[in-house]
Amino acid sequence: MRKMSDKNQTVTVKRYIILKNFWEYYIIKDEDSGFETTLPEHPTRNDKNPIQFAYVMGDFDEFGSINLDEMKPYVVGDTVNLRRDEIAPPTGWEWVD
Repeated sequence: MRKMSDKNQTVTVKRYIILKNFWEYYIIKDEDSGFETTLPEHPTRNDKNPIQFAYVMGDFDEFGSINLDEMKPYVVGDTVNLRRDEIAPPTGWEWVD
């Protein structure tokens, strides 16, 4: 996990995914998101829950909920190894640790 910050906030990124269309997803740690990922069909809070909160760099850059199961056919890169020399932070953000 790595912390990233812009001018207004700092969040913890736990996973990075890039799709065939080059949209990038920075999956945010639950405690930082303010987003409740416990759903009736997914009673535990863990990475097995397909609904996650992320910062998305696509047509527009924004925070939002995503469904990992829907993305699976389009994933070309998926890692939890967020080393500074391998994964760049989103535009306007920086790694702070």
